[in-house]
Amino acid sequence: MSRRDHAKTLNSLATFTLLENVRAISAALIGRVIVEQPQNVDAQRKSEELRSFLFLTAVMVPVLSVIIVAGYGFIVWATQLLSGPPTH
Repeated sequence: MSRRDHAKTLNSLATFTLLENVRAISAALIGRVIVEQPQNVDAQRKSEELRSFLFLTAVMVPVLSVIIVAGYGFIVWATQLLSGPPTH
């Protein structure tokens, strides 16, 4: 391969890479995401996601709700203990 042919090949490769980058940037700017997602999600991942969802909704949300309400009640109790009952 001569130097001239080699230079043409490198130039065409650089142009191709530049065009790919321009397409990706323009797609990102208009809001499209060029990410290939796998077509099939394996069953193990689905079961893990379902378990996580059920744990969060059946365990963590009620526990956090009780903790928040109890914390608020404690703050009210401690405030009234220090400053006395509310007056009108």
